[in-house]
Amino acid sequence: MRHPYTIIFSYIVTGLVLLFVSYQWGIHLIKLLIPLYEWTIKQLDYRFDTVTFSIIKQHGEQFLLLQTTYSMPIYAGNETLVPNTPIPSGATMPLGNVLLPFILVFTTVFAWPITDHQSKAMKYTLRVLLALPICLLLMLLDMPTQLLKIVWENLNRLLNLNISQNLYYFTYWSDFLNGGGLVALSIAAGILIVGLTDYLIKQDIL
Repeated sequence: MRHPYTIIFSYIVTGLVLLFVSYQWGIHLIKLLIPLYEWTIKQLDYRFDTVTFSIIKQHGEQFLLLQTTYSMPIYAGNETLVPNTPIPSGATMPLGNVLLPFILVFTTVFAWPITDHQSKAMKYTLRVLLALPICLLLMLLDMPTQLLKIVWENLNRLLNLNISQNLYYFTYWSDFLNGGGLVALSIAAGILIVGLTDYLIKQDIL
């Protein structure tokens, strides 16, 4: 059995390596995901006329920028606003925040110890194959909902209206993620992947 300090050290080193990798090449992963991000936004909230993502750089830091236009009637209490022209709005998130689920999930995938050296390569391969779709799902449910909340808050301030009824379920989901839920979900996903890998191999399913 490995010493706990060895496991902790492995987690720290793996996390730092993945942090460096994401800093150097994470932008290429996000560019590949942009069409999926745009599709997710449209599924979560159909009311925007246009939804576009781009990567920008401000003060030496890179951000993922969501830009939207909105022209549907807005209902706020007893008030109704019908825009004459589409209303632009936007929100940004640092690329490091976007990649957080990737870093956390794969840190557990690679740092979790494997005692059976004969099946080590197989286990790591299976872990990665299982981690890819789960990590993708987390990333699609994380950043789009948080940016949607910011977009609606910006529209609320811009129009000086109370649009609370327009902030659907993703508002509560965004609050959960920002309150530590994303970290907990990512770590839990990593542990689930490790357990599922061991189960599949023990059952000779693969």
